[in-house]
Amino acid sequence: MLTLRKSDIKGQAKNLKLIDQALRDNFYTLIVGHTGTCKSSAIYAMANEHNKVITRINLTGQTGEDELAGKMGLIKGETVFVEGPLTRALREGHVVILDEINAANAEVLFLLHPLLDDGHFIRLMGKDGEIVPAHEDFRLFATMNPPEYVGTKELSPAFLSRFHMVLEFDFIQPIQEAKLLVERMNIREDDAATMADIAKRLRKKFEAGEMLTLISTRDLLSWARLHGSLKSMRQSFDATILNRAIQSRVDKEVLLSEIKTATSTGQPDPEAVEEPLTLIEQASALRNEFAAREVDIVSRLAECGKREKEIAEFTIERIRKLTSATGDGAETPKSGIGAQIKAARKQRGWTQKQLAIECSFPQPYVSEAESGVSKRPVVLDKISQVLGITFSSEEEPPVVVVGEPLTTDVVSNEDESENHVTATLSFEEILTELLA
Repeated sequence: MLTLRKSDIKGQAKNLKLIDQALRDNFYTLIVGHTGTCKSSAIYAMANEHNKVITRINLTGQTGEDELAGKMGLIKGETVFVEGPLTRALREGHVVILDEINAANAEVLFLLHPLLDDGHFIRLMGKDGEIVPAHEDFRLFATMNPPEYVGTKELSPAFLSRFHMVLEFDFIQPIQEAKLLVERMNIREDDAATMADIAKRLRKKFEAGEMLTLISTRDLLSWARLHGSLKSMRQSFDATILNRAIQSRVDKEVLLSEIKTATSTGQPDPEAVEEPLTLIEQASALRNEFAAREVDIVSRLAECGKREKEIAEFTIERIRKLTSATGDGAETPKSGIGAQIKAARKQRGWTQKQLAIECSFPQPYVSEAESGVSKRPVVLDKISQVLGITFSSEEEPPVVVVGEPLTTDVVSNEDESENHVTATLSFEEILTELLA
C-alpha cells in the first residue's frame, strides 16, 4: 500500500477530494463501508500525495490501551516506558489510520476521547498520567465496517460527533471495476466485465438478505489474478470465491448458479465433463440395482413374518421414492421440522425474511432450516422460540440388525401375550434402506 497513488483508486473521486481536504485542514475523519471498498487504500493514496508518514493500527475487541499508548518494559536491564504506535505518531506528526474502530473496546475509546476533542492529546496512564499533545502535522482517520459485521458494534452518537467528517465508501460501478481488473491483472476486457457483472448481482442478493457471502473488489482482484494464470474462469472462481462461502450451503448454491449462468456457452465444459458423466453412470447403476432389489424383496414377502413384512414394505417404499425421483422433479417433503417451520411461518403471514429479522439472523438460515439442508440446534431453538412451536420427531425407519437375510427369532415373554420378532436383513438391504 505504500506505493499507492491517487490514480490507483477508481470510482471514489468525491471521497478522495474530501480526504485531501482532511489532510490539508486537519479534519478528523471516519470512513464507513463494506470490506474491500478501498477505505484504507484511499487514505494511503492521498497521504502519499502529501508525502506523509503513515501509521496504521488494527483494532479488535482484545486490543488494550497499552498497545496504543505504551507500557512499562525491560530494556538493557532497566525498566522504562515503551511508547506505543499512537504515542509515537502523535509526537512525530504521522497520519494515523485506526482500522475497525467499531470493534474497539471501551478502554480504547476512552483513551481516544481527549484526542478527538478540542484538546487533541492523550494521557499516558502507564507513565504517571503524562499528557502527549498532537504534533501540528498529526492527522487522524478511522475506518469501520457496517455494524452488522461479526465482532463489531454501533458507535454511540456522542463518539461519532467527535469526528469532523464521516465518509461513506460503496463498491464502484461495474464498468469502473472491470477497468480496474484489466489494468491491475491484465486480463481480457470481456472476462473482466463478466466478473464485475457477477459481483454486482451477488451484492444485490447480499443487500437483500438472500445470502451471507459478500463479494468485494479485493475478492475480484484475487479471482482475476488467478484467472490470468489458469485461463479458466470456473477453476479460478471456485478457488477464490466459491470456497470462501463457508457460512452457508445456500450461498454456495447461489454462487454456483451465477457462475454457471455467466460462463455458459451452450457447449460442455471440457474441464468438467469427466466427473459428472461418471456420477451419472454411477447413479444409473445404483438405481437399477435398487430396482432389482425391490423385485427380490417383493418375491419373498410371502415367506416373511409380520415384523419382517413391515421392514420389507418400508424398504420397498423408500426404493420406489428413490427410483422415481429425478432431481428437480423430486417432491418436497411434506413432514419434518422444515415443513413445521414453514407451516408456522405462513400461519403468521410472515416471509422468510421477516422470520429471519425476528430471529436476528440472516435469511439464508431460515431457508436452510425449511429446506432441511441445515439443522443447526442454535438456529432451530431460536426459530421455535419465535414461532412458539415445539418440533415433533420426524418419521424414523424401523430398527434393524445387520445379519443373515430375513431370518426370524421368536422370543417368549411371560408378561406379554404377543410374540416379538427380531428381523435381520442382509447388509445390502440395510444399505438400500439407509440410502433411501
